[in-house]
Formats: sequence, C-alpha cells, structure tokens
Amino acid sequence: MVQHAGKRVTTVYAEALHEAAGAEALPVVRADVESLRSLLQQVPEYERFLADPHIETDARDRLLRQAFEGRVDRLTLNFLLVLNRRWRLASLAAILDAYAHLDNVRRLGRREVEVVSALPLDGGMLEQIKQAIAAWGGFEPLIQVKQDPSLLGGLKIRVGDTLIDATVKGQLDRLRDQVKKEFQARAGRQRAAG
Repeated sequence: MVQHAGKRVTTVYAEALHEAAGAEALPVVRADVESLRSLLQQVPEYERFLADPHIETDARDRLLRQAFEGRVDRLTLNFLLVLNRRWRLASLAAILDAYAHLDNVRRLGRREVEVVSALPLDGGMLEQIKQAIAAWGGFEPLIQVKQDPSLLGGLKIRVGDTLIDATVKGQLDRLRDQVKKEFQARAGRQRAAG
C-alpha cells in the first residue's frame, strides 16, 4: 500500500511538471530532467543530501538556487523548489523517472519494452526485434534486455501489462498443461462411463 501511494505521488508530480511545461517547454524540461537523472545516478548521495530532514527548507531553497539557477529552465528550478517546500525531494529520482516515462509515451510516442532471452542478443537481432515491435504496436520501443538461461531458448517480451511468451520453457509448460487437461478429461469420461 505504501509503495502504491508513493508511486501515485511520483506520478502526480511528474504529470504536473509535464502539464506545466506545455508544448513549447517540453524539450527543454526533458533535457533538464535527463541532466538531473544523470546527476543523481552519478552522485546518489546528492538526493540523500537534498532529502536530509536536518537541513531547513529555506536553507535547502538557497542551495537549490545556487546549484541550478541559470543551469536549468526556470520552470524546472521552480519545480525543484516546490518539491522542497512539500518535502518531496526524497522522491526526486522516482519523480524524474516517472516524468521521463510520461514524456516518452505522451510526447515522443515511445514505450518501454522488456525483452528477456536465454542467450545474449546481438545488435542485428535487437534491431529486428525493435522493428517487429514497432510494426506490431505502432510505437517506438525503448528496449531493456535481460538474460535468463532458465528459458532454454526464445524470447519473452513485456509491453506494459502484455506478455508475449515465445520461449522454449513457455512452450513446454503450455504443452504440459494441455497434456494434463487431456488426461483429466479422459479420466473424467472413463469414470462417467464406468
């Protein structure tokens, strides 16, 4: 429940920034968001510092202004100041991730796609998969590749809530279930006839 509430908060703030940016400022704000995401990935202690409850809100406002004024769009800076005033800087990385996801879908027509394979995929294979998903879904896929040797072969592709299981393990599991149902149906017919 707490995770859901936290996810909802990050989504609300991401949507607020996206709407506030409007069509003209969206590319600039997205560049700011990517820059901030990179900063937090390279220096994870920075987010912990920004969220430190021992630092007064006014002092943190001054620090944010010193660090970002003239380096990010005014809207982005004001957004950071709002997060500070509402004690949401501890969620900054999650909010920025939610914003990037939202912008990918709404403005850029992209969607995140998870591709899981038993073996490593080369660049040519990844490009074929990307083109097939784009043709199937009508969007530009942002592919995240994972490897799982237990799949034995083939691929699992997840787009949102949709899972396409074209793995050897998945086929064997489906075959096992089909055989099991057939045996149960035969046993039921034999009991009824017997």
